[in-house]
Amino acid sequence: ASSTGEEAHSLGVLCQQFKDRNISFNYEISASDISKRVVDICRNGAYTGRSIESFRNSMPQTFSKYMTENRDGIFSVQSEIKKKMKFFEHNLFTPLREKKQYDLILIRNVFIYFTPADQMKVLELILPHLADDGILIIGESESLTGINAGLTKVENLIYKKVVG
Repeated sequence: ASSTGEEAHSLGVLCQQFKDRNISFNYEISASDISKRVVDICRNGAYTGRSIESFRNSMPQTFSKYMTENRDGIFSVQSEIKKKMKFFEHNLFTPLREKKQYDLILIRNVFIYFTPADQMKVLELILPHLADDGILIIGESESLTGINAGLTKVENLIYKKVVG
């Protein structure tokens, strides 16, 4: 549930920053949304307005290193980062087609719209794709209290998949 991709692209910038200091580090980011229109925005990776200004003002050096401005004042994520990202349409209530394992899954600000039963259904579909000892992060307004999904709370919003 990547919405228009700001969070996924921000994660891409953080991963690339780390890779720039740790050459052997490799990353790949997959992000989905149910809306084709939104996924197209994600793939483009071009932003204007408040979301980009916040990044620009809070981290000016990082911003200037990993973002490129075109003639229209639109900022795009560096192509090296875009190459590491895959955006696709997906309904959280259906199984993922790929059989990948992820070290980190962010499913922020989605559960607030679902009943506890629907939250559990989504977890049952995504948790098989979370690697052993992988991390699941939910949104600030969300909680998994009362949901037994085989996760251990690390701290608020952060859960770990513990096997065994």
